Amino acid sequence: MAMNTPEPPPPPGPASLAGTVAVVTAGCGGIGLVIARQLAAAGARVVATSRDPGGLAGADTVETLAAEGIEARRLTFGEDETAEFFRAVAADLGRVDILVHAAAGRTPGLAVEQVTVEAFRQELDDSLIAAFLCARAAVDAGARTIVQVGSVYGVLAVDHRIYTDPARQTPITYACAKAALVQMTRYLAALWAPRGVRVNCVSVGGIRRAQEPEFLANYSRRVPMGRMAEPEEVAGAVLFLASPQSGYVTGENLMVDGGLHAW
Repeated sequence: MAMNTPEPPPPPGPASLAGTVAVVTAGCGGIGLVIARQLAAAGARVVATSRDPGGLAGADTVETLAAEGIEARRLTFGEDETAEFFRAVAADLGRVDILVHAAAGRTPGLAVEQVTVEAFRQELDDSLIAAFLCARAAVDAGARTIVQVGSVYGVLAVDHRIYTDPARQTPITYACAKAALVQMTRYLAALWAPRGVRVNCVSVGGIRRAQEPEFLANYSRRVPMGRMAEPEEVAGAVLFLASPQSGYVTGENLMVDGGLHAW
């Protein structure tokens, strides 16, 4: 007897997110804001979160973002608070389709000898547990596409030789949390695939933003492409994974690092 196999969906069209609702954590500033803008430009209605959305700097205000299709909302990462946040977004906007988790911890660059257990636990709370809480709450609210924003240092060891200022060095707490984020991505992708949920990760290399010239040069020499990334290049990778263009991609960790991981 011939097996009945499901028919594949039609080929995807352009990376359009028209009619979708996307939540971008830490979407009111930095890379998160660039991601939020690309998703909005692709047609999504975007909710960008911040611990303090009223603290937007410069020309980026709640009103200017709203004109671009981006709504700023406050989100703190507690178990009950996170679940309630996604329920409220779904109730207010009618649905939640996409989660991009760009939030991360704020642990300063510390030598291993200076890292306290409290600092390590705080980083895991901010960079890992928050990602888990958001993913679970988003799926409960109806989301079927999740993109985690990780780091190249969750995959590769930190090259300590390129840091001239120890205070700017990527700390072990951050690297370990981002490494665990990749495994969480795979775990949830395999678990939720039967429900039609896709979970992927973008591991980001160094961003050319407010970098000291000496560090910028040191880092760039380590990269096959010879430079750091622009925020828009990271956002483009996120847009691909958030869109129907990547409809058969799940459990993937996409390295956006200029080829750093290749040697």
